[in-house]
Amino acid sequence: MVPFFPTPLHDELLYSVICRYSDRRKLSHSQVVNSLMGKRNLPFAFNFPTGIDRILSVIPNGHSFTSDQFIDRHTLLPFYSPFIAANKVDEIRHLMKAGASTAISAKIGINASRKRIQKNTRLRYCPLCASHDAQSDHYYWHRIHQLPNIEVCPIHHVWLEDSDMEIAKTHRRFVSFEQDVNTIKTPRLIRACYGL
Repeated sequence: MVPFFPTPLHDELLYSVICRYSDRRKLSHSQVVNSLMGKRNLPFAFNFPTGIDRILSVIPNGHSFTSDQFIDRHTLLPFYSPFIAANKVDEIRHLMKAGASTAISAKIGINASRKRIQKNTRLRYCPLCASHDAQSDHYYWHRIHQLPNIEVCPIHHVWLEDSDMEIAKTHRRFVSFEQDVNTIKTPRLIRACYGL
């Protein structure tokens, strides 16, 4: 059992929660994965993480989290589910709970739709969300900002900004928002871009 686990924040990726756990414990990627998943070299997908049941089995007792809550509130699956057959969604949920598969994107069909869906290359953030997060002393990666083809924060209506954290490296590194973003960029208003 791990000594503590951060409480997931509103719209926070599970990846981000684990980044905050890693920061507080000062652990390497392999140490974090070993303590939470029981394996040292397991890749951890930022968008469709697996092994969620195992994580819940090692965090301190007294929490009210369920695997389905983690999936529904802290992964990208709910944004894709309406466009996937129900039996396929059930299969993916099962893999996310118990599996160690990293091929969920292929099962969803993301890899086959590369020409239509522009994949993000870096984790993204909204400068105004980040400013709001600073007031509560918890910077984090918001899941809504990581959706492909979404370029504007739906809350603040400003352009999303790329961080330095490459998505390709998230499988093997837990990098928190605070570790990655040294200076929050000035918000770019949509109307300024269109001359409104």
